[in-house]
Amino acid sequence: MKKSDHTDGGKPWWKWVVSLTVAAALFALCALSRDWVGAESGAALCGLLSDCFAVPGVVLGGVGGISWIATFGQFDMLTFGTRKFFGHFIRPLAKNLPDHFYEYREAKNQKGRTWMKETFFAGLVCLVLGGIMLALYYLL
Repeated sequence: MKKSDHTDGGKPWWKWVVSLTVAAALFALCALSRDWVGAESGAALCGLLSDCFAVPGVVLGGVGGISWIATFGQFDMLTFGTRKFFGHFIRPLAKNLPDHFYEYREAKNQKGRTWMKETFFAGLVCLVLGGIMLALYYLL
């Protein structure tokens, strides 16, 4: 059975659920750390909500953006060197690791590279919502 048999066109719904759950958790942590219940005005509440949407937006958007950059092989040398070094101390890290970087990179290219689209777009949605709240803050 192939991996894509359990997915909907190669895009599993659970990746969206995980990304949105992380976004909601970061939003809740930010909201709980601030006194959003005692906001004096609607503008103050919109400002707090803008901050609370910005935190998961930056975190998730950043993680998704870095994973997109990684699809171009930008972090292959760092990963290979780290696994090679720590493989001397933790044997499972170096298991099945080729001797040369070129072989490692070719194996990664043959395997295929994916990025965290769902995480990136969940962060983008949070940033848009934060922008809307920021606009309301300045309008009120």
